[in-house]
Amino acid sequence: MMKKLFLTLSLLLLINVAFSQTYRENINTSFKVYCDLMREGQLEKAFDYVHPDLFTIVPKADMLKMFNTLFNSGEFTFKFLDFSIKKFNEPLIVEGKHYVVFKYNSNIAMKFNQMDSTKYDLMKVGLANKFGSENVTLDKASGFFKINAEKKSIAISTNGATDWKFVNIEPEQRIIMEKLLPKAVRDEVF
Repeated sequence: MMKKLFLTLSLLLLINVAFSQTYRENINTSFKVYCDLMREGQLEKAFDYVHPDLFTIVPKADMLKMFNTLFNSGEFTFKFLDFSIKKFNEPLIVEGKHYVVFKYNSNIAMKFNQMDSTKYDLMKVGLANKFGSENVTLDKASGFFKINAEKKSIAISTNGATDWKFVNIEPEQRIIMEKLLPKAVRDEVF
C-alpha cells in the first residue's frame, strides 16, 4: 500500500516538474522569437506575439507608428541587442487565462545623433538615474550608450502550455495595465 502511494506521489511530482519545464520552455522559445523579430525591426510579425487585448486599449496601428518612429528617428539610433529571461513566477489562473510574470534582461544601445559630445556625461547621469549606474556604459568612440535594463513581462495563454502572448510592463504605463490585467496579476507585477 505504501509503495503504491509513494509511486503515485512520485508520478504526480514528475508530471508537475515536466509541466513546469514545458511551459517555461515554451514561454522562453516564444519570447525569443518575439525579441528577435523586434531586434530585426519586423514589427508586424513581432506584434503577433503581443497579447491581442492590449490592442483594444492601444490600437495596433498606433503602436506600429510609435515603434517605427523609434526605429527610424533621425535624432537617435536605437538597437535591441539581446534579451534573456532571468526568473519565472508561478503561474496564476484568472478567469480561464494563465498568466506567468517573469523578469528578463534587455540590452539596448542608443546613440543621440545630434548630441554635442559635451552633453554625453549629462545624458549618462540621466540614464543611470533610470536604469542604475552599473547598467549604463558609454562608448565615447562610437557615441553609443549601452543599457542593461531588468524588465518584467507577462506571458498569457488560454491553455497554460502553448500559444503564449506577451505584455511588457513599464511602470509609467500602469493605467494601461490596470485596464488590461486582473487585480491578482497586477498585484504580482507592481
